[in-house]
Amino acid sequence: MKTIIKYMAIAASAVALYGCQDEHDDINTHNLPSASDINVELQMLDSNRVRFNLLNQGNVPIWHFSDGSQSTENGFVKQFLMAGDYSVEVKMYNKNGVSEGSITKEFSFTETFANYDNEIAILTSGSESVWQIAKDVAGHVGCGENQANPTGWYSAESGEKDGTGLYDDKFIFNADGTYTYNPGDDGLTYVNVGTTALGNAPGTEDFDAPNSEIKGTWKLEYRGSQLYLVLSPKTVLGYLADDAQWNAPEFAVTQVSAKKITLVWNGNGISWQYIIAPYSEAPQIENLWSDDLEKYETYYNPGWAVDPISDQLSVVQNGGVYKISAPIATSDTWQSQVKLLSNVSSAADKVYDFSVMLTPNANHDNVTVKLTETGNDENFLFEEKVSIEAGKPNEVKFTAKQGVDAAKLTLVFDFGWNPENFEVTVSDITFGESVSGPIDSDPEPIVEFEENPEGSILSEVASSWQTATYHGAADWSALNDFTVTKEGTNYKIHFTNSSDAQWKAQFRLVSQYLTKAGEKFDIRIKVKSDKDISKATFKLLSMDEQNANFTGDGIRKDIEADEVTEFIVNGFSSENDMEITTRYRQDGITAEKLDNGDPQTGGLTILFDFGGNPEDCNIEIFDIAIQKSK
Repeated sequence: MKTIIKYMAIAASAVALYGCQDEHDDINTHNLPSASDINVELQMLDSNRVRFNLLNQGNVPIWHFSDGSQSTENGFVKQFLMAGDYSVEVKMYNKNGVSEGSITKEFSFTETFANYDNEIAILTSGSESVWQIAKDVAGHVGCGENQANPTGWYSAESGEKDGTGLYDDKFIFNADGTYTYNPGDDGLTYVNVGTTALGNAPGTEDFDAPNSEIKGTWKLEYRGSQLYLVLSPKTVLGYLADDAQWNAPEFAVTQVSAKKITLVWNGNGISWQYIIAPYSEAPQIENLWSDDLEKYETYYNPGWAVDPISDQLSVVQNGGVYKISAPIATSDTWQSQVKLLSNVSSAADKVYDFSVMLTPNANHDNVTVKLTETGNDENFLFEEKVSIEAGKPNEVKFTAKQGVDAAKLTLVFDFGWNPENFEVTVSDITFGESVSGPIDSDPEPIVEFEENPEGSILSEVASSWQTATYHGAADWSALNDFTVTKEGTNYKIHFTNSSDAQWKAQFRLVSQYLTKAGEKFDIRIKVKSDKDISKATFKLLSMDEQNANFTGDGIRKDIEADEVTEFIVNGFSSENDMEITTRYRQDGITAEKLDNGDPQTGGLTILFDFGGNPEDCNIEIFDIAIQKSK
């Protein structure tokens, strides 16, 4: 398993520092549920909806649908828009494991209940929206033998048609169903050779034909299971490929996202592809990201169970659009990961822009987006948390990010803390050299700590300090290769062996001190190591990490050998009174242990992680100051 997946599994509050497993004395792996015993009832509801019920008490269903989605909800309801025949594959599981084999149930519908709300919202932005040929996308115009391969014979490269009448054309879609084609300032339409609808031209090359604004209508409709964008006759969508297209501009919609729509017009023995994008006169980056990724990875571990269930985190890919379905709610960051592995590289001497659209079915305030070197989670361009709103495309955008030297990049999404039956569509990934070029970034602000001796609470906090240390091997098993020495309120830690990832060298100072709601405090801690440590992490929180967390995902800093590094947090406070809590293992019953063997029970807790430490590493934590804010 990749590093990023492993370190997140250990990092969470529900995970054992010492790598334990759930204890179930009555588990019998030789008594798995049998597929032949699966008893399923399908309730046909209105509007092509079906409720899927598993009647086997004490078991949980796993529904696998032909569209790639799945659910483990008993009584799950799903709508099927199109008339036709469908099936669902069913497995079930209980405490002993997942059934060997599965059964398939078939069902059908005779009516279609198509809903175009999402496509209409994208095309019109609720009122009116202007689109253009996506000139910077490879294949923005192309042709092939059929709809399945519409660029097999020809695919336009980025900007290939500069100098023609194609790229300034505007396509205006209104919510009232009206459509306007505008040939742009040059008044020209780019036409395929041999097409006569706008006049003939001698020669054997495509040509520009004078044209004027054309008004018509547009609509969406399904033909079988294929969605079509149908324009009124005698209008244009940028490139006029054929006289038959002039008379029947009806385009199969093969991909829809907030920033790109892919269409295919099917002619006689030839199919033409068009990619359109929202109109903009601003310079566009050359997108280095490919829509044709062949590899992605998932990691899914709700509640930090002993074994992840990554196959239940569904990803359905359609070109550069990924529909992700997480049927089970998760309770921590990094429990619901999708990694898109690319062949795109980056360089440390370049500056990059990045954007992506996320369209969820529920609000989510804890999404992590990270672009990192493949195979090295510590060498990344950015790692940011974002909030996304349900029912609309949310653009996540980072500009002028300094590159890193990486032969290949991986884009990581984490949807940990997702609700049950969470779905999100990832689309419109754009990554390229910044159009604004290198910029002078502001230096990192210097955080000062102002001593307030009268407000010091160090003695109150430190009087109850107990330590909890974890050092992890490559497989996350605990290494008992460390020593901790206390000198007053200072601590020295020695790690004999190295570690290879974040959260594999944790040190906690657990106190019984409880903060009150609204009280504000400051803290400063100095750290020194005899070896370089990359991106050490500092967190300040309650014992269980849930009752209070003052530093989010933590403050990360590089520690240079023999140099003093300060970690400072000013004005931290909690909305609620802190409570004495216990840190439990993933079974929810067994408490984590302090270094002295007692349960990890307490209040205000200081957490350091030196994961990635070199071997024979000595670390000092000293000159700690904790005080009430002035």
